[in-house]
Amino acid sequence: MLRLGTRAHAGACVQLWAGCATLLGCGGGGSPATRASSASPASASPPTWAGEVAALVYDHCVTCHRPGGSAPFSLLGYDDAARRAGKIAEMTERRIMPPWLPDPDVGDFAGDRRLAPGPIDVFRRWAAAGAPLGNAAAAPEPPRFSSAWSLGEPDLVVEFPADTVAAEGRDLYRNLVVRFPLQESRWVRALDLRPGNERVVHHARMMVDSTASSRELALEDAAEALEVMHVSGEAHDPPGFFLGWTPGKVPDAGRQDLAWRIDPGTDLVLQAHLRPSGRPEVIRPRAGFYFADSPPTRTPALVILRSVAIDIRPGDSAFVAEDAYRLPVEVEVLSIYPHAHYVGTRLEAWAAPPSGRRRDLIRISDWDFNWQDAYRYARPVRLPAGSILTMHYVYDNSAGNPRNPFDPPRRIGYGLASTDEMAELIVQVLPTEPGGLTALRSDLDGFYYQARLRAEATGLVYQARADARAERLDDALDLYRRSLRARNDASVMAEMADVLIRRGDAAAALVVARQAAGLAGGGDPSILGALARALAAAGQGDEAREIGRRALELARRTGPAALADSLSILVRSLGGPGTP
Repeated sequence: MLRLGTRAHAGACVQLWAGCATLLGCGGGGSPATRASSASPASASPPTWAGEVAALVYDHCVTCHRPGGSAPFSLLGYDDAARRAGKIAEMTERRIMPPWLPDPDVGDFAGDRRLAPGPIDVFRRWAAAGAPLGNAAAAPEPPRFSSAWSLGEPDLVVEFPADTVAAEGRDLYRNLVVRFPLQESRWVRALDLRPGNERVVHHARMMVDSTASSRELALEDAAEALEVMHVSGEAHDPPGFFLGWTPGKVPDAGRQDLAWRIDPGTDLVLQAHLRPSGRPEVIRPRAGFYFADSPPTRTPALVILRSVAIDIRPGDSAFVAEDAYRLPVEVEVLSIYPHAHYVGTRLEAWAAPPSGRRRDLIRISDWDFNWQDAYRYARPVRLPAGSILTMHYVYDNSAGNPRNPFDPPRRIGYGLASTDEMAELIVQVLPTEPGGLTALRSDLDGFYYQARLRAEATGLVYQARADARAERLDDALDLYRRSLRARNDASVMAEMADVLIRRGDAAAALVVARQAAGLAGGGDPSILGALARALAAAGQGDEAREIGRRALELARRTGPAALADSLSILVRSLGGPGTP
């Protein structure tokens, strides 16, 4: 069955938020050092709400746990917190709350929400003592959220069209479009996105479109609830900036020397991922703009790594998606945004300079799609020209993954729906030398062009595999040929050879398998296995046995074990003297 996105999911999601994932707040107040100093030392007297606990809750929890916040209940008062004291202690001790995904030993990020051991111990001892109130008159006043704008009043507030979310059903996506209202160009230093109803907005992203395409698409979308993030081809991120909202996110105040331009007539496109809450809801998103006093003196760029080569079989607990890019110029890394869906487990990225040790940029050992975020470095990370940025993500599509959206597990491929999978890494970089931005953009154009070719070829291969499984062999072969025209790939040739064998065309299979082995240089055991099967089908048993044994020896040395096992079966089936 589907674990997420069913009618039952709406109620279950509310229970999850109320009982686990949002029991402590989403907000982050202060640095780890500040948080550590806010806790009192352990003593014989238990902590009290008035003496210690209220200040910690107000500092770390109520960004989300307040009326109108993304959490399903408020923690602004003693009674609200006291009846949940045990869960607060549990969730902070397990470090589920406050939500902060990056591992502590990689990356120095601004706005780090992790609690130091001292506050965690305060919550534990307070719960164990029965959540004492203490001197109520001495309790701090709860914070006020009358403005709702954490950066102060914006220079301009833009309201998006309101939308409704049904009480139950699948996750859905909306593109909400509004025209930028000013009649003069402005430079945007900072943006504060407000989703309009944090109970149902999972995350949101804002892009810009100088054409009418997004507006036309939004009219089409209004007729039905979309189950994927349907994007206009003309909507795009402002050059060098990724603009998004996630629960608990604190907006970046920006820099006067870095800003992006917005012109009259531009459409603002808000993409919202919506999740039913168990009751009908309305969203009224807003965007607060903070303008720079003058044009920027420097301009960042976005380096986007992505893999669409995602086809995860049920039970596969260690599927890997990767991509890499070589920086042509020296840059400072300003921020990083990793993205996957439910079965992602370990997300990491690093930079390998031309000389020297690898520099880890981010590592998330326990990925949670519900708490994705972009992370800004407290101090920019300088990388020399020639550094290779690498994205390495691991996925678990087994029954042992509690976040798997399917029970029992199903095959999961690349796609835009939440129950599909994705692998993306967005890195905001700032070239350090004059002319660096032009060189970087030119190089990225070529990189993205090649990525599009790879994506096209990969999509055709996935469809070919599906057709082959359904015994639509002619359709599968046509798709394999189209994929190879987009991108020559020895592994795809080997798959095509196996389908030709099944179709009964041994001669063609042998031609394709020999081409695959030649392209791979004879060092890939799976491709050599395909060649051995094609030779056997063509009646060339002696050469088939020789190639099969060579493939088996390689697989035993290089793995994986499953490939070695299958090749061992192949070699035994070929028979002949000396067969193991």
